[in-house]
Amino acid sequence: DMFELALLDARFEHPECACTVSWDNEVPAIITYESPESNESARAWAKDCVHVRPTAKSALDLWSEMEEGRAAANDNTPSKPIELFLLSDVPSDSTPIPQGAAVDILFHSNHLFWDGIGCRKFIGDLFRLVGNYVDCSAGFETQKIQWGQEIKNLSPEVVDSLKLDVNTLGSEFDDKCTEYTSTLVANYKSRGLKFQPGLALPRCVIHKLSAEDSIAIIKAIKTRLGPGFTISHLTQAAIILALLDHLKPTD
Repeated sequence: DMFELALLDARFEHPECACTVSWDNEVPAIITYESPESNESARAWAKDCVHVRPTAKSALDLWSEMEEGRAAANDNTPSKPIELFLLSDVPSDSTPIPQGAAVDILFHSNHLFWDGIGCRKFIGDLFRLVGNYVDCSAGFETQKIQWGQEIKNLSPEVVDSLKLDVNTLGSEFDDKCTEYTSTLVANYKSRGLKFQPGLALPRCVIHKLSAEDSIAIIKAIKTRLGPGFTISHLTQAAIILALLDHLKPTD
């Protein structure tokens, strides 16, 4: 319930989280936003976005399972802008979670509606809003949201995509598009893994380091390379070395 209530508040602040997308015979996507007819329909939307999963799987396991399922089903239905999956190793979704038990939270988002930074900001705002309901009782009366007013909070990017006709932008827009695509094609010559046929699934590998190890690594970087270098530089260097090892230079 806390996440559903927080999601309603988040929708008012960030209505793009409830947009839908469709396509006609043209290339550009048609992004649509409609205000809910009532608080009840808004709550139904929130319930449809929050899922409770009693499972021993981790969030990453569920994520991989979802992506593999979508690929196997050849499902081209666009996913929602945001969905939440609450995972805990309990017998059923009505079982009280024991004190101290781990709860994984998986956020599944659609890149059509926002980029990575925008999604991370939204998730941060959502957790902030969840904090408003942590100590509330079961009979807590929620505030009535003035649906329809949230349209004013649509981000400029979404508003532009809803209303802008790119055919009226003139040669400057075409020149920038050409510049971008030329740069993109030029990057294909960069050193990297070879393209493979078929559909690839996203993968994520996490390496956990202790606080002590992290401090030692950062100290070593700044001692050996200089104070201006960070652990990000070390990560980039590791990626380059891995690529060179996988695709050894012929010259």
